[in-house]
Amino acid sequence: MKELFRVAYELDRRNLPFALVTVIGTDGIIPRQNGRMLVKEDGSFISTIRGHLITKV
Repeated sequence: MKELFRVAYELDRRNLPFALVTVIGTDGIIPRQNGRMLVKEDGSFISTIRGHLITKV
């Protein structure tokens, strides 16, 4: 997770847009109940969310 926040710091320092996504709830049987993901403007992401289906809305 340190990598996630290091990238967020660097993007913020460069004044580049990003979103920090936090999973606060889930539905069904999954291996983890929480996690975080940083999504860059181009749609690429860095994630600590493992084993989840990630969909763009």
